[in-house]
Amino acid sequence: MYRSSLLLTGVLLTSLSGCDTNKGPLNPDFGNSVQYNMSAQIINPRIPTPGTQAPEMEGTRAFKAFERYQRNDVQELQRESTSGQSGSTGAKN
Repeated sequence: MYRSSLLLTGVLLTSLSGCDTNKGPLNPDFGNSVQYNMSAQIINPRIPTPGTQAPEMEGTRAFKAFERYQRNDVQELQRESTSGQSGSTGAKN
């Protein structure tokens, strides 16, 4: 009887230790690792220097490109090869 009540007391005390009621303020540096990881992955674009302009483009070609963009009509890119051979994996049979 004594052993079972001692075992029950031990189990109850162990289970209650998981109920932490400390709701105090967080550390001042809480979240610093998340902020650091986010800043390492965010690209900050360069601010254009005064006097630089966007590259020029022929008006008709730019208009057609803008129309295709609005229609979501994307032109497929042409595949290029630098070796002149196609489909090689480098494995010899």
